[in-house]
Amino acid sequence: MKKIFFTLLILISFITAVFCGDADANPKPEIDKIFKEKTLDMEDLDEAEKNIFVANVKQFYKDMKTFQGKFKEEIFLSFIDQTQFLKGNFIFKKEQLFRLETEESDLQVIVSDGEILWTHLIDEGICYKRAIEKAEDISALFEILPIGEFDTNFNITAAKNRTFYLLELKIKEDAQVKISYEKIIYILNRETLHPEIVYLWTKDGRVLKLIFSETQIDKELDDSYFKFVVPEKVEVIEY
Repeated sequence: MKKIFFTLLILISFITAVFCGDADANPKPEIDKIFKEKTLDMEDLDEAEKNIFVANVKQFYKDMKTFQGKFKEEIFLSFIDQTQFLKGNFIFKKEQLFRLETEESDLQVIVSDGEILWTHLIDEGICYKRAIEKAEDISALFEILPIGEFDTNFNITAAKNRTFYLLELKIKEDAQVKISYEKIIYILNRETLHPEIVYLWTKDGRVLKLIFSETQIDKELDDSYFKFVVPEKVEVIEY
């Protein structure tokens, strides 16, 4: 597919629209500090090295079958100068299977079984249901991983230090209509290419900041993880 499918967590335009509460009573932003620590002493890759790196990243995520782990997310809303917080765990299996569960307050479960996208707002006793007709219907859920031909729609710069790669994507002018983000930055582990941190700048003034932990790639996941049964007394709303 010639657009980035970005996973996890997380998060992403659809998920952020749903998750608008604070996960902790008095959380404080911390991802910017961690980002600065991980990007110390970065050196730009030259064109040849960048092309090899991009090819390796594309192949790695093309071959990836499953992805799971924990996440923390900070959503900075520039139009009200406010940061919202979220954390939880997720599992993802190509092509369209996905499960995300938040922790602590504002409990929610989002599940894609490949045919239906379920969004269960536990505290509110409501479950949203939407049919999935094609992969693009839920692509916003997966635009947190550099999957696909991302160099088609984005201009790329890359850098490295001893431990991490930095991959920065800026949307091309002719892709403005197709993509909901202006810029994405990935911090990838140099040894494993697993994502450590992701920043996404949206066109509506949000900055999504995600940090991952305990990630595992290509662990066997049974499809039963992605089955969702509506609990009793929960209202289902189709949209």
